[in-house]
Amino acid sequence: MRQFEREDEEDAERLGKAHGRLLSCKTNEEYRATLSEIDYIKAHRSETETKILEHLDQLDETQPIVEQLRGEVEEHIKALERDVNSRQSEFNGLEGSLSDAEARRQKIAAEVESPWIKAYQKVRGNRPGDVVVRVEKESCLGCHMSLPPQFVQEVRHNSRLTNCPHCLRILYFVEPASADDAARS
Repeated sequence: MRQFEREDEEDAERLGKAHGRLLSCKTNEEYRATLSEIDYIKAHRSETETKILEHLDQLDETQPIVEQLRGEVEEHIKALERDVNSRQSEFNGLEGSLSDAEARRQKIAAEVESPWIKAYQKVRGNRPGDVVVRVEKESCLGCHMSLPPQFVQEVRHNSRLTNCPHCLRILYFVEPASADDAARS
């Protein structure tokens, strides 16, 4: 649109110069040529003004769409900001919980015997997830591999620290509740 406006200004300037030359023409040919140039400039200006009006119409048609899209973008931005704030609050809460859990872990670790802590730290550094897992139905619940019956009996006694031969997690055993205990509950 600016380009069309610039062209219209240039045409207006050329038209003014052509009118000035019209008064100084000495021959009929020069006069007719200047009139022809004036007609051409007027026709070109008319085309340019038509294009400007068409662009203004298009602008009027697209303006509501642009405003609607702006509103949608603002709504999305607000929703994203709410989501970011919510996630930040959640993160801050989790960070606080992590700090509390780490403090409890350190307090409990201070009460546990040193060899057990060293074994725990070793497995924790090598395995993601749980470090201490239960033995159930003669399987390690960390790697879900079957364990030999004699090995399960050793774990069942809980007399010493026992690692799974497959995943090296620390194992413990809990006696399953009997049918009588389950009926009483």
